[in-house]
This record gives sequence, C-alpha cells and structure tokens, in this order.
Amino acid sequence: MMGPISVTAEAGLDIVRKLASRELEVHGILLRDTDGKKFRYILRGFEDLPKDAARLGDLPPLEPLRAAIGVTQLLQIVSVAQNAAVAASLHRIETRLVAIEERLADIQGRLTRMQTTQTLTLDALRTQPASRLKAAKAAAVVALQHRDRTALIAAGQHAQQAFHDLLEQARHLVRIEEDGVPVALRLPGELADLCESAADAAYVASAIWIALDNQHNAATVTRESAEVLQSIRRKLASVLADPEFLLRRMKADEGRDGELQAAGMRLRNAMQWSIGRALMIEQGLITRDPEHLSLERVKPALGLEFAPLADAGTRR
Repeated sequence: MMGPISVTAEAGLDIVRKLASRELEVHGILLRDTDGKKFRYILRGFEDLPKDAARLGDLPPLEPLRAAIGVTQLLQIVSVAQNAAVAASLHRIETRLVAIEERLADIQGRLTRMQTTQTLTLDALRTQPASRLKAAKAAAVVALQHRDRTALIAAGQHAQQAFHDLLEQARHLVRIEEDGVPVALRLPGELADLCESAADAAYVASAIWIALDNQHNAATVTRESAEVLQSIRRKLASVLADPEFLLRRMKADEGRDGELQAAGMRLRNAMQWSIGRALMIEQGLITRDPEHLSLERVKPALGLEFAPLADAGTRR
C-alpha cells in the first residue's frame, strides 16, 4: 500500500478536485468512486479535530476540502472519525457501555406498550445485553492484568453474543409487519437505539479481539455491523418509497417525518463508522497495544491526510 497523502500536497489537492467534480464521494471517513462505489481512501487525522464548525474555520489546511464538500459534511467526517479512528481505551469502552445502558434502559417497556398482534421483544433482549457487555469488559480488564488469554477470549465471545442479540432484535422490528408496514417504521427511535447499541457492542467486541491480536475476528464483527445496518436502511428505504405505504401512512395519520429522518441519520452514521473501523483494522491501522495500556492503538496520522486503500472492495 502506498503511503498517505497530505491534504495540502498536490496529489491531495487532486483528490479534492475529484470530490468537487463528483468523481469521488464521501462515505463517512471513506472516499469512494461515485460510479462503482469502490473505496479508495481513508481520511486520517480528522479524529483530532474539534466538533465545532467555528473552530474548523481556523484551520487553513481544511479550506480546499471545506470548499469541495461543505462544512456540514466535514463535521460529519469529524464525528464519524471520532467514533471509528480513536483507540479503544477501557475508559472509552466504559463510555460506550453507559450509552448502551441509557438507550436500552426502558426499551423493553416501550416495545411492550406498542399495540400489535405480534411479540416485539425477543428473549435475547430480556437477557440484558448491556449487563453482559459490562461483565465482558470487567472480565477483559482482569484477563489483561493476569495475561489470561483464555479469559480474554471468553470476554470477546460474550461481547460478540451481546452484539448479535441487539442486532437480531433490531432486525426483528424490521422483519415483522403490522398492516403491511414494518413495525420499525412505527418505532424509529427504538430501532435507532438498538442499531447504535449493536454498533457500540461490535466496537467493544472488536477491541477485545484486537487485544488478542485477532484482526480477523475484530474486522469481521465490525463489518457485520455495517452490512446489517446497511441492509436495514435499504429495506426501510424501499418501503418508504412505495406509494402504497404513503397512502397507508396518511390513512393512519402517522406523520412522523422528523423522527424517521433523525433515525435514518443515526443508522447511517453507525453504519459508516462501523465500515470505516473495519477497513482500518484490515489495513493494519488499528492494532494491539503491546504494552496493554489500552486494548488497541491507532497508527498515528502525520496530519490531515488521505490513506490509500489496498483492495477494499465495494460497499453500497
């Protein structure tokens, strides 16, 4: 793989020109061909930028990129980068676990209150995946302290099971229908809570696998997160584009465009940072921390740069 390209180098400015001419497009922290959707570059160094539009304006190296894609998309890149491209310390994992717990705190009750002829809550959700993730994190800490590889593997497996439980619950809401409409579209906030929690669980599991120097499992779980979230988005997009659905929705007086749009953006962001993280792992940019000060370390960027991808394939 060729070396990274500075945003301000001539080759970097050529990439920016291709963005401006729509030959390339932004997909989270990835750049891909507009035609064919093949991933070409990972944006590096953006995880260190402030999530503040005014402060971004004080960074001259960003000017060409900001002119090509706009401030809104640049802020999205920063947000996705800070999810995908920052090393998973135990503190950051704890923050993810708190977020999962807050999202899931009353979701079972919300699903139960939904009037439907079908059961919305799977048994897997009742087994409290948040508690399982917290136990996995605690076990990982002890395992790292004692260099206990077997216990660390068990922690990774428990975290991955919690990820699958959350993902399956989200898919269940999309799969079942009421009056011909996926229940997920009547519960967009709950769906987004589940999908974001699943992506965070995949992050935790992948960090444990990386601590075990198992890049394959780490990349696989984050790729699965991205691919399932993308399939959910496609399914719901096809329903929303159906004229018959529009008529049914008008009849039911379910004018919740704002909620649907907000949920869609949350799913998109979770999907984009999941595939960004998966590619960073596969490209060797996220690796085990040999000193065990953290579960992993991210290869540092030399500034704002485009890191060319080897053969990353296509993702629509």
